Amino acid sequence: MTDVSMQNVLASPPRGDPSWFHLVNQIFVGMFVAEVLLRLAAKRLDFVYGIDWKWNTFDFILAAYCLAEELLTGFSITYTRLLRGFRMVRVLRVIRVMRLFRELRLMVCSIIQSMVSLSWALLLLLLIMYLFTIIFMHGATLYFQQDSGKEDVRHALEAWYGTVGRSMYSLLLAVTGGEDWYQIAEPLGDINWLYQILFAFYVLFVVIGVLNVLTSAFVQRACELSRLDRDLAIQSELVSDESFVAEMKSIFEEV
Repeated sequence: MTDVSMQNVLASPPRGDPSWFHLVNQIFVGMFVAEVLLRLAAKRLDFVYGIDWKWNTFDFILAAYCLAEELLTGFSITYTRLLRGFRMVRVLRVIRVMRLFRELRLMVCSIIQSMVSLSWALLLLLLIMYLFTIIFMHGATLYFQQDSGKEDVRHALEAWYGTVGRSMYSLLLAVTGGEDWYQIAEPLGDINWLYQILFAFYVLFVVIGVLNVLTSAFVQRACELSRLDRDLAIQSELVSDESFVAEMKSIFEEV
């Protein structure tokens, strides 16, 4: 539906969404709201105070938003414009699917539980990039102070290392594949060949050293989470029991 909406907007002249779009959306919203209301009626207080109260609250808020969007759309221009700004909230429906798949739930939970570690990891990367930024900008500043510098080299240094933000962005592109790091390091060679060696060391240090250490930390965190998460542990036990029962049946059948 999103792809069709985009094609309609990009058409010349722009076309509106077909009438069945609204009908299909109403059907999905109705089914979603009915599911939440049935669970609320079945669980009652456990819906709010039970083990899955976080998921239930998330579903209730999302259902209330979708229902309000359907009721207020076309009722008032002010409400309609306001709801259009929050239309991306409907994408959060996809998050509900992760409860049904163990691997998907593990990955999403690992990301959520690792947000603190991820923040420290990003801070570490920023500090490393800032350190090398100061070194490279110092060399570029010395080159700009020379009257015998080449004009093309000056333009390249200004493009890659003109400011602190631009220099850090250039270093980020070098280690993430956004730009060929040889092009970023090439003007540094006209300053001194040591700067190119230092730039190569920066790339190797971040890509091979820092990123691999951070990846191993996240993998270890995911393994710990898979043992601590209650639902994941239950699913693991169920899978183990099913395999055990299947093996026992095959043994008795052979006997």
